Amino acid sequence: MKLAEEAGIQEDTLPAQMQSIYNNNKIEIDGKGKGYIFRLGSGDMITENEFVRRYKQITGSDELDDINTRRNKLSTALYAGLTLLGLSTLYYGVQNTERYCEADDAWAESACQANADTPGAKPVPSSIVDEYYNPKAKITNELGYAMAIIGGLMSAGFGSVLITKALNGDGGIYDHHLSDADARLYTSRYNRAFLRKTAREIRRSAYIPEIAPVMMGSSGLGFGLSGRF
Repeated sequence: MKLAEEAGIQEDTLPAQMQSIYNNNKIEIDGKGKGYIFRLGSGDMITENEFVRRYKQITGSDELDDINTRRNKLSTALYAGLTLLGLSTLYYGVQNTERYCEADDAWAESACQANADTPGAKPVPSSIVDEYYNPKAKITNELGYAMAIIGGLMSAGFGSVLITKALNGDGGIYDHHLSDADARLYTSRYNRAFLRKTAREIRRSAYIPEIAPVMMGSSGLGFGLSGRF
């Protein structure tokens, strides 16, 4: 294991447990150019932001902190705008579920029909007989209901995507600020540091003091404790 030697660890001192932990959590670069991805030894893919967070945690270095930024600003802004449009449409529709009667409504809407002595009544211009309508009466505005429904659907659909975008600022696995070469350099540094840290933790957890009772004195009378640390 070349990496073990670079990390200052003898290969023959690596226990199976340590090798398993390292092999599942090491980070490799798959692909080339702009199409590369960060992949864990377990096979899971991670974003560049997640790599930066792991890099800082393991190495203690903040040299990559500047690239740990929101990667989906444009798409988040787009869905925020679409959600706002949906809310505006919904609000307009709810506020206009009714409308005032117009002259043409006198033919089909009884609520709009009026007599000559109805306060505010106006004659229907196209009528061949004396017919009147009440411009102050209100009827259902089908357009308003339609806009309310459409606005509600838009708000719910685009809003749910917006929430997902807002909570997932890491973007996709192909959103990179690091070049292919830099990504390989930093993953190599990460893997060496992770290997050293894993080795220390495994050895620390394996170091368990042993304490046992022993007979004391030449006659075998009395007891004491013997420990190995």
